Amino acid sequence: MRGPASVVNPAERRLFVDWPSAAAGVVGGLRQAAAGAADDTRLESLVSELGQKSPEFETLWKQADVGFRPAGVAHFGHPRVGDLRRRRNRFLIPDSNGQHLQIYHAPPGTDAAEKLSRLAAS
Repeated sequence: MRGPASVVNPAERRLFVDWPSAAAGVVGGLRQAAAGAADDTRLESLVSELGQKSPEFETLWKQADVGFRPAGVAHFGHPRVGDLRRRRNRFLIPDSNGQHLQIYHAPPGTDAAEKLSRLAAS
């Protein structure tokens, strides 16, 4: 059996400064989505495959935490601009069968806004 690196791109893992919290939030969101899709065999298959390929996922899934991460600050370690903190908000999309839109933004005048401007200009 291959380890977590076979499931998670190493660059993705490096991007999130607090990887354990980010991973737990994503798995909790998947668990919440799965609760509303009990008959979805594709989702069931995905969860089974992830559990087989990643002990980390299996552990998080068995913890049975349910729910998407609340609004807050997402802390990234960007390879070109370094420390980057952005606000995170989640919006439900009406009439979409539970889909949502998650946005990350930097308030104007902040260090993060300046770094994002530099990235956009390059």
